Amino acid sequence: PGLGVTRTPDVSAVMGGGAMEGKGIPQGGYVFVSATGLLATWWSYKAGLIEFRDVRAWLACHEVKARRCTLEKGRLPRFTESELGRLMGGVLEEHVRTTLRRLKSASLLSWSETAIECRSSTEGLPLDAVQFVESVTNHRRRIPVPRPLLRFLARERKPVLVATALGHLLRCMYFRKGRCEPQGLCKASWIADLFGVDERNVKAARQSLEAMGVLIRSDTPQLVM
Repeated sequence: PGLGVTRTPDVSAVMGGGAMEGKGIPQGGYVFVSATGLLATWWSYKAGLIEFRDVRAWLACHEVKARRCTLEKGRLPRFTESELGRLMGGVLEEHVRTTLRRLKSASLLSWSETAIECRSSTEGLPLDAVQFVESVTNHRRRIPVPRPLLRFLARERKPVLVATALGHLLRCMYFRKGRCEPQGLCKASWIADLFGVDERNVKAARQSLEAMGVLIRSDTPQLVM
């Protein structure tokens, strides 16, 4: 189960309607991901500071942290490179360590055996990165990302598919009044421009996500676009 999006041939809207449990909670739960941190991470990838594998690792770190959210008070978590590598689809520990070094060097992540912190502000970022982040409306918010989708993205090897899913999350997944609200509008051209991918490939990726049940389609009047 994933989240869903409705769309016309040019616009996607509504994420998660078919995969929501009661009280507006996605099946499998969700984890908050900073929109600012997500955008800063993708900018670093576009700028050549990190590799695509590192983007996947940054996402996977949120799932690793979520797995410890029920620890008893006073009990310290223990994070391992091997667990992160498994979440990423079987990445070797030596490569995970290289990835973590790049993320740390880009100021996107701090990692230790007992603590993981992911970037959530623009403080200390290069001006170009700040401008990229601030080009997105509501970039200061936290995105409630369904955990099954998060795990899927951590394993996915195609940048355009990950970009397409992240674009829809940015535009179509909100948390209001204690509920996840999977609704919004998202053009393929916007995703292509923001993430630096080909628009035709975004449309193909969107079809793949629909086939997997991640996105749900519905008609949207042309005037809304």
